[in-house]
Amino acid sequence: IIKTSHWRRPITLVLSTTLSGSNIVFIPKIKSWWDAQSYCRKHHTDLPSIRNLEENSLVYQIHNLQAWKWIGLHRNLRSTWSDGSNSSYRNWKDNIPPTRPAWTENNCTVALSNNGWQWADKQCNSKFNFLCNGGKICSILFQNVCSLTWSDAQSHCRQYGGDLATVHGPENQTRLVEVARKYNSHVWIGLYDDVESWTWSLSENANYSGGEVEPWSWPWRGHQPNNWEATEGCIAINRTTWLDANCNNQYSFSCFDNDTKGEALVEALSWWDAQSYCREHHTDLPSIRNIEENKMVSNMNAPTLIKWIGLHRNLWSTWSDGSDTSYRDWKAGMPKNSHGTMTNCALAQTDYGWQWSDYPCQNKYKFICSVGKICA
Repeated sequence: IIKTSHWRRPITLVLSTTLSGSNIVFIPKIKSWWDAQSYCRKHHTDLPSIRNLEENSLVYQIHNLQAWKWIGLHRNLRSTWSDGSNSSYRNWKDNIPPTRPAWTENNCTVALSNNGWQWADKQCNSKFNFLCNGGKICSILFQNVCSLTWSDAQSHCRQYGGDLATVHGPENQTRLVEVARKYNSHVWIGLYDDVESWTWSLSENANYSGGEVEPWSWPWRGHQPNNWEATEGCIAINRTTWLDANCNNQYSFSCFDNDTKGEALVEALSWWDAQSYCREHHTDLPSIRNIEENKMVSNMNAPTLIKWIGLHRNLWSTWSDGSDTSYRDWKAGMPKNSHGTMTNCALAQTDYGWQWSDYPCQNKYKFICSVGKICA
């Protein structure tokens, strides 16, 4: 606990936890400081503490354009905590400590990406994105626990203050193999394919003022979407029913403007090229809000043509702890979602050097947790 008189009355500054050997994770959610702290403690370890210039430089690695992000520094006027960090490191904006009096309630700290990640004091009830101390892969594989489904393994890890392991790069993968080899077992990791993560291209466009599209009962065809061979992340319409397809397939498409008028094109393009064309010449690919709009889009050109619509998702992009690391170590030919069987969870396999394969989440295997709180 550090007492300082740089602010107008003696206060206590409390830092949440250490960053030593850890990964900082950007959380793309908007929360107050207190809710951000609760989220980090539930899904990671805590809001990050920053003890020196080297640790502050870890924040530079968060390449996101949002200007303000909560970190773990705050004022505790009651001076009741005895287990706070003893760090005296500060990185205030323009090297000037906050001077606002306590009654302004500017008692929590944000890191400003547009000021070289220097810090500023803000009201704790303000809502910003935030950073979490993501922990690291530890030698913790619950040997005394039976093999579990992926979701049960996730719950078990979170019960101990961690999460299923995130693999941030080759060094993490090497560490994972060291742990898994001790038990010679397949192990669940935290990567999964969120099959409910569909988003509309139109609502992502900053020029569109219509807001998010309201959910309705989407008219899937048969057993669609089935993500055949783990390659189908974009949606097309045929007559009035929808199917998921490989985004690189070439179909015709329609473009729409804010006033719902549009242009129908017979030219066949990939989903990405169709999106680019629509955004350049109109507003975007169509978002379909109800049955009437579905019929309208279907009837443009020939109803029998397969046509792209604006719905899509990022395949295999979700980690259990919210990390956005792009590192992957798939076994050759994986993931493949064999014959549309919805194998949506990642398993490190013993017989392939613990490279990763996609498996049904309801299967039961051992698992590795990342529990940053007990990593020395």
